Amino acid sequence: MEQVSKSKPEGPLEEKVGMSEELVSGFLNRASFTGLVALYVCQLAYSKKLPFDLGKLWAQIGLFVGYPHGFLVACASFGLLDFNTMDGMWNVTEFNEMLPKDMRNLCIKQADRLAEENPQWPEFKSKSMKQLEEVDNYFEG
Repeated sequence: MEQVSKSKPEGPLEEKVGMSEELVSGFLNRASFTGLVALYVCQLAYSKKLPFDLGKLWAQIGLFVGYPHGFLVACASFGLLDFNTMDGMWNVTEFNEMLPKDMRNLCIKQADRLAEENPQWPEFKSKSMKQLEEVDNYFEG
């Protein structure tokens, strides 16, 4: 049984690192589409109070699990969220209030921007939307 627990100081996440909205906005503007999808997954999990299997979900949407794992650990270190894991299941225990209320919309905007900037990826936008649908389906069913 694998178990990772987080020890955290008292107080809201934004107080832990002296975070500002400008800092969060800058981070999100530079984040990858896959990273934003990982944050969207955590937002859904947190709002629905549901744990999720990162490996299973990422395999379902066709992405390599190593990237979101590292991205989410970095986000936790930065103070954007907090979580614990057990037997491959992730439980999001905090989600920073400075993050957008609609991470899905941020993912769509990022996919639009990337599709426009990279015409050599003609299927990127449709593939990205399918991945977001798979995430939604995971938490609905």
